[in-house]
Amino acid sequence: MVTAAIYFVGAGRALDYDGSVTVGSFVRRGNLFDVFRTVYNFNNHPYFSFLEHAVWDVGGHSEAWLRVVPIVCASATVGILTAWAARLWGATAGVIGGIVLAANPMFADLGRSVRGYSLMALGCTAATLVLTDADRRTGALTKRQGVVYALALGVAIGTQFYAILVLAAHVATLVTRHRFDAAWRRRVEAVVVIGALPYAAMVRPLFEVTRDRPGRFEAGFPVDVARAVFGQQYFAVALLAALTIYALSFAAVRRPLLPAIAVIGIALLLIWIVLHPLDLYPRFLVWLVPAVALAAASAVARHRVLSPAAIVAVVAMALSQAPSWTTDPIASRQTARIVDAARLAGRTPCGAGYSSELIIGYTRRARSVFTVSELHGCDLLFADVDLSGVRLSGFRCHFERADTLPGRTKIVVFSTPSSVAPTAC
Repeated sequence: MVTAAIYFVGAGRALDYDGSVTVGSFVRRGNLFDVFRTVYNFNNHPYFSFLEHAVWDVGGHSEAWLRVVPIVCASATVGILTAWAARLWGATAGVIGGIVLAANPMFADLGRSVRGYSLMALGCTAATLVLTDADRRTGALTKRQGVVYALALGVAIGTQFYAILVLAAHVATLVTRHRFDAAWRRRVEAVVVIGALPYAAMVRPLFEVTRDRPGRFEAGFPVDVARAVFGQQYFAVALLAALTIYALSFAAVRRPLLPAIAVIGIALLLIWIVLHPLDLYPRFLVWLVPAVALAAASAVARHRVLSPAAIVAVVAMALSQAPSWTTDPIASRQTARIVDAARLAGRTPCGAGYSSELIIGYTRRARSVFTVSELHGCDLLFADVDLSGVRLSGFRCHFERADTLPGRTKIVVFSTPSSVAPTAC
């Protein structure tokens, strides 16, 4: 409840880029089941889109209402991890694990965005804790636990496909411990079915998107993942990485984690080096953050003297987010209002490159302009300075006015087309 209350601060902020695409492409379009037939690049998180469409259908159209599902999922993840760690290692360790998870900038940001990452993290965390809890006892799951496991991990995969790596890690762990029996095979089959079901009608368009989007090698991906998972802020990264290594050094003795770590590591290396997809971001691995939180809780449980290190990391992470907690991630709502006003005045608004997508959560998409030669007929041009995909210097020369809208990512609105042809740009 505490996490949810804190996460709801600033819930009325404008939608971020991906959130606007999610709302415009899947949430407020078509009927409830169209979300399982609609593809827009790889932006659809099917099960999450289904839940958000249901919220929209019952009247939850505001940003705050659309953030209810992700915030509840994020808060539930913090809650079950805190309760599990407290039951296993005591209240202090449980609280440490919970606040380390809740304060992680990537986890908090995704948990407050209209995207499915917190639902994926919840499913992965719940399934992993069910498996771990059963392993600590008899190794067998009750019928109820088996249902929870299959539903949780299946929904996670059917929300964001990178959750399949968690299933692979679980299978590797069970196989190496000679526990992958008929009952576990049935559970894994159920996970695969539940996870694959929402993508069934999307196979062909997803293949076409993959074919039309050539890969790109991201050299800094491992470093970016490490920073995001361990708290982004350098001081927090150093402290939490040290606590995690310390905890793993003991966990590896009691219950081998090597198979799970090896499977995830090898899979990520293949994705990064061999497949190198165009879209590869640390947020796809947000389900690793609860593992770091559990490691911190385990380390503190072993030596209470380590508690200050975890608390300092939490404070560092919290302070790094504080200035932008209630700030619009991007001025998508304000830009949409400017675009609508321009249309009412009989003017033609355009978006620079991919910037045209950032308003579709609020209004219909503007015409995309990728080159200066395509500017003809544009009375107004807006551009996301980070994601437009085009150089803006050439466009600036064709307008007399440029206004910058506030937000963590800046939007520039060019207006009043120049009556004199620019001589230099």
